[in-house]
Amino acid sequence: MRKAAAAAILLALLSAGLGRGEWYDHYLDGVEALESGDPETAAGRFREAIRMRPEPGYYRTYGNNYLRYTPYFHLGAALHDSGDCAGALEAFRRSEESGELEDLPLLAARRRALREACTARLAPPASGGERRSPPSRPVTGRISRRALRDAVRAYLEGDYPAAEARFEALIERAPRSATLHAVLACVLAAKSRTGGTPADLDSARRALAEALELDPGLELDARYFSPLVRSLRPPGTGPAAPGPRTKKGPGRPGPVLASEDHANGS
Repeated sequence: MRKAAAAAILLALLSAGLGRGEWYDHYLDGVEALESGDPETAAGRFREAIRMRPEPGYYRTYGNNYLRYTPYFHLGAALHDSGDCAGALEAFRRSEESGELEDLPLLAARRRALREACTARLAPPASGGERRSPPSRPVTGRISRRALRDAVRAYLEGDYPAAEARFEALIERAPRSATLHAVLACVLAAKSRTGGTPADLDSARRALAEALELDPGLELDARYFSPLVRSLRPPGTGPAAPGPRTKKGPGRPGPVLASEDHANGS
C-alpha cells in the first residue's frame, strides 16, 4: 500500500466525531466501530443514523464538509460481521432498493460478495440435515485512536519493525478487522523490501489472505495498494480492483472501506 493510503485509512478509522447526536455523527461512529472490529456497536450506530435520516445520498454535514451516505450497505456489512446473516440480507435488500450504490461499483461488488457469503451460511446442508448456525465470532475490543495513530506514524516514517509490532497489537484487540490485516500486509511487504527477509513477504501474504477471508469483497484498489501487495492476492479470490478513476471538480479519495466518494466541497 502506498504511504498516502495510510492517511486515508487513518481518516476512515478516526473520522468519527465525538457524538454530538446528529445523524452523521452516528453514521461516522458506525464506520469507526466497523473498521475497529466492533460490528455490534457499528450496527447500533447505523440503525440510529437511519432512524434520523433514512434516505441515502450526498449531504452537507457541517462547515464545508460533505458526506456520501450509504447507511443500508454499511448496516448490512456490520450485521454480516456480527454473524446476523438474516439481518444483513434484509439490509442489503434495502440497499439495492434505495439505489444507494448505483454509481459506486466497488461497494456494490462488496455488497454482492457479502450477500453471497450470508446466503451460503443460511443455506441448509446438501444432505438435508439441520441448518447450521453461523460460526461464532471472537469477542473484539475497541482500539484506541492514539495506538492507531502511533502505528500509522511508524509506517509513514519507515519504521517498519515498530509498525509491524503496533499493528499486530491492534489486531489482538480487533481480530476481525479486515482493514488492519490488510495494512499489516502492506507494512510487512514494505519491510521485506527494506532490509527484511523473504519470511516477511510470506507473512505479508498470510496477512492479506486473512483480510480477504474476513472480507471477501475487499478490493485491492490500485490507488491504495502497491503492485507488490496486489501480487500477493491468493489465487481464486478474484481480480485486483481497477486503477483510479478520474473525477472532475474538487474532491479527495474517500475513506478505505467506508465510502468511494467522501469529499470536501464549498
